[in-house]
Amino acid sequence: MIKRIFKAGLYSGILIFTLGFANVFDIANPPEILTLLAPYGEKLLVLGIIVSSIAGLGLFVTNRHY
Repeated sequence: MIKRIFKAGLYSGILIFTLGFANVFDIANPPEILTLLAPYGEKLLVLGIIVSSIAGLGLFVTNRHY
């Protein structure tokens, strides 16, 4: 059960990072998709990295101990 939560966190972190990346570098196609997220570009990048790293570390620890 805990591994599923960490996997979901990892996938959501990667998704958040890609949304922030597309927003910061203006590569969204069509660009109207990310208009709601426009003020949060850099914050989404950082949040995606943090969430992915925490979830990845959690998966690493659970795979070693369980």
